[in-house]
Amino acid sequence: MSKLTRMAIAAACVLVLGCCGTRPPASCPNAPTPAPERDYKKIAQQIVEGVRVKQGDAVFVFADPRDVALMDEIWVACKKLGAEVLLVYSREKLDRRYFDEVPASFDSMPLRMEEKLAAVPTVEIAVFGYEFPDQFKDVPPERMTATGKAWEPIAKLKIDRGIRSVFLWNGLYPTEATARQFGITKAQLEKLYWDGLATDSRKLTATGEAVRGMLEKGKEVHITNPNGTDLRMSIAGRPVFVNDGVISDADIQKGKAFVMKYLPAGEVYLAPVQGSAEGRVVVDHFPWEGGEIRNLTVTVAAGKVTAMTGEPAALFERFKKQYDAAPAGKELFENLDFGINPDVKFPEGAKPITYVPAGMTMVGIGNNMLSGGDISVQFSAAWFLPGSTVTVDGNVLIDKGELKVPAKR
Repeated sequence: MSKLTRMAIAAACVLVLGCCGTRPPASCPNAPTPAPERDYKKIAQQIVEGVRVKQGDAVFVFADPRDVALMDEIWVACKKLGAEVLLVYSREKLDRRYFDEVPASFDSMPLRMEEKLAAVPTVEIAVFGYEFPDQFKDVPPERMTATGKAWEPIAKLKIDRGIRSVFLWNGLYPTEATARQFGITKAQLEKLYWDGLATDSRKLTATGEAVRGMLEKGKEVHITNPNGTDLRMSIAGRPVFVNDGVISDADIQKGKAFVMKYLPAGEVYLAPVQGSAEGRVVVDHFPWEGGEIRNLTVTVAAGKVTAMTGEPAALFERFKKQYDAAPAGKELFENLDFGINPDVKFPEGAKPITYVPAGMTMVGIGNNMLSGGDISVQFSAAWFLPGSTVTVDGNVLIDKGELKVPAKR
């Protein structure tokens, strides 16, 4: 999943159950019993501190009812600091019911209420994961494109306002569907998720700043992989973002995408110079709508996708139809991401299709506003390349999937 998808849950306000000074209900229908060994109070405190909640803030909290125990603790932690809090619960299945029951004529309708709501919060906290990744597989691509276009001005407004935000997911929220995607058990995925959340942010900051320093001084990135990937791109003068899970004073001064963090944390990312990417990308495993496209091969010239192939044919064609239906900008090669978290360690034989493991390389197309770019099209795809070698102006950043940059002390 892409960074665009990571913020999608925070773009909708459905089924409001608690707001401002009113205490929300203690439980929600269909919410599973929380695991008793989890210290949700401690986790909530970590989240609230990281996003710098303070007296007078207007905090919107988004989640599925299954996370009501954590939302309760976030609500309390924010209220103790003098913030106003709006809890927004949304069921994943509601997204599918929209396409089944709402006429397509409404897909492009201006979302005036949502736009007004986007002008309210100073802080957003979102907790989400995917249990039904295949629920859109037979939705007409034109409808997906139209609804995405309607949300585009709202997503842009949220970034332009510099809302301090934290998103709990980052491809690791433990569901059965995500565990199957990685080729591991749900119990193994839960360990990865909680180990990642527990990583000391100071350790991530040190490593992240070292990687940032190398990228900020660099002019060209070269990515190779034994699977046939060979890609070059310019990064000269591009802003570099460090996701250590904590919003710093420097982040607040810069605003926009600098004040958006993702948990479990541990990545450094940027938007390369537009039009500079050249070469070929081969993706061994690309999850799409509940399935997996294998051996996706993408040719890139002058920063644009010029050709794509993949297997199995039926699933690749479904992706290609969605891609073809998306507006201009979807073809631009505009996202680059490197994992730096040493505590997210996948077992042997797994498919680590996520951002944060130390030494991970991700490249992507389409929307890059969360990476400091200006491509706002509501389509993007993230392609993970574990085991890659990455050099910056000939200097090794990642060697066969192993991060080589020492942390600054």
